[in-house]
Amino acid sequence: MEKCTLSDIKGDSPREGVERKVIRGDSLEFVQYTYEGGSTFPAHSHEAEQITWVVSGELVFRTPDSDPPEEIILSPGEIVVIPSDEPHGASVPDSCEETVTCNVFSEIRKDLPG
Repeated sequence: MEKCTLSDIKGDSPREGVERKVIRGDSLEFVQYTYEGGSTFPAHSHEAEQITWVVSGELVFRTPDSDPPEEIILSPGEIVVIPSDEPHGASVPDSCEETVTCNVFSEIRKDLPG
């Protein structure tokens, strides 16, 4: 076992207005994102299944390849499960000062630093 706190983890900024902190086990990954109001994360997909929990603020998920495209608005305490390889993107409304999410991935994403 290894104990740490999020304040011990060095973050990076994958996009303007977005901070990411990654913690890895052998086959599971935890990522905390902190988004500034108005920031976006473009549509993408990955092999890992993803569970996202909104801790504070508001997050709008979009699934651009759905027919019709789907939009899910998440508030604090709400969770979304994103299947493996499903394209999705996210944004934070301008009206939110900051949004914090906790994300769990079912396998290690090789495209993330850490």
